[in-house]
Amino acid sequence: MSKIESAQIFMTASLLAALFTIPAIAIAEDYTQPAPPAREPVYVWQGNRIENQPGAPSTPATPAQDANNMPQMVQAGSVRYITGGIGDEERAMLEAVKNDYNLHITSASNSGEFNGDTQISISNLQGQSLLNVSAGPLFYVDLPAGTYKVQAMSDGRSEERKVTVWDKKSSSLYFRW
Repeated sequence: MSKIESAQIFMTASLLAALFTIPAIAIAEDYTQPAPPAREPVYVWQGNRIENQPGAPSTPATPAQDANNMPQMVQAGSVRYITGGIGDEERAMLEAVKNDYNLHITSASNSGEFNGDTQISISNLQGQSLLNVSAGPLFYVDLPAGTYKVQAMSDGRSEERKVTVWDKKSSSLYFRW
């Protein structure tokens, strides 16, 4: 075998080895440095809470939840409601019971992301407060037929809307922040 043939075989073998080998260099993690901060979730559940306002109805400070921490219906006087929607499971569960409620309120940012901390106040046209709870992003409430004022507050902003609800037909409100 000539020197040229040997060189060609050596180069071919080297090329094949380079193509079919996994580099042995690995970057070791440095555990002496603190971990980077965790990414904050888009939605943060703040729970239902009532603001200490004069005339506010007595509503639970935390939502009723089942053993799987899924939202449950809450009865507050003549009004019943359910709120949640943080995560796919909660949204699916709320979608399944949506038709049991005649007012559907959705709270979201201008970019479309759900807002899980909106203060909802519902009163009749005479100003009598029926409900004042922290809710969201989905809030379903079953009200007696009539016209109501709904005030939503989030991130220091407040919006008020009038809505008419019926016994057998649902109404929807969307608040964008």
